[in-house]
Amino acid sequence: MDLIEIGAEALGAELARSVKARAALPGAGVTGFAATMAIDPERLQNELAYLSIVTMHFCVSAGLAPDVTPRVLGSYYRALWTGDSWRARPADLDARTPAYEDALNHPHPDYGRGYGVGRTFARLCGATHDLPVIEFGARAYVEQLPPILTLLRGVVVR
Repeated sequence: MDLIEIGAEALGAELARSVKARAALPGAGVTGFAATMAIDPERLQNELAYLSIVTMHFCVSAGLAPDVTPRVLGSYYRALWTGDSWRARPADLDARTPAYEDALNHPHPDYGRGYGVGRTFARLCGATHDLPVIEFGARAYVEQLPPILTLLRGVVVR
């Protein structure tokens, strides 16, 4: 496999662009699920945006060399918070980050990291004990991992 060479600034900006693009797609499945679970669809969509931000950060930290990770993440966050406003805001991310970090750093002993992330997602959506919402959050997290990690494994950051 041929690796693609890319600058840290460009990679971080591209990762932010992909997170924003994902957050912009409401999807009938999301709005239908929100209605079924009696959750405000905007709240669910917003939480999916924050989950995507955290998941991308986690993947960058796990998938890139330690010497380039801070440069890529710096670019990533600059690109997230510059330009047009979108679903996520820095202060709201800061409020959520400790809960998601705890789930990522302390996986459930039987069900793994996805379950913990799903529980956190459900709690932040106001549906702490709703198993379908936990599963929805877990699936949203887990399904993002392969494409992000595949992308990161295919680049050399300069």
